[in-house]
Amino acid sequence: MNHHSTTNLTPQDPSQKNEISSRSGGSVLSTIASAVMSIAFFLPWFSQCGSEFSGHDLASPGSGINVENPGFYWLSLIGPILCFLLFVFFKNNAKKSRKIIAMLRFLFGSLGFIPVLNIFLNAIEYKDRMEILYGLWLNLAGFIMILISMIMDLSSAQNLEENDSSP
Repeated sequence: MNHHSTTNLTPQDPSQKNEISSRSGGSVLSTIASAVMSIAFFLPWFSQCGSEFSGHDLASPGSGINVENPGFYWLSLIGPILCFLLFVFFKNNAKKSRKIIAMLRFLFGSLGFIPVLNIFLNAIEYKDRMEILYGLWLNLAGFIMILISMIMDLSSAQNLEENDSSP
């Protein structure tokens, strides 16, 4: 048995941080938002004629609701998953990468929010027949968190630039 195996579990350099704390606040917030939006995909988005429908129901043909393009609603799950993958595969510690990743995160979050926006607009148009439910509101909250995460990272990237340019 190797007696040094337990010492390999702790970092040699005390200045090393764990993986989560080395990420920007915007990156961590977007990961939480991605989880919220992904879970909300399976929760009820709206009720119509006494039935409740989720994003998954809209995306799945034969689920009891007839939609023109069910594949369109998968975007509301794909967008948050792409945001989460940005967190998993890319660190954004450098100022340039932080800006790029923040913009990609907003792009992917927006991609996931387009079907949700479509349902909100339909609910406004058919307000006497549709009621918005908590799954859709959670999706909206997740998108707002992604927007805030982008602003946080763009702002902190600006601060990185100012700190790098000071003598």
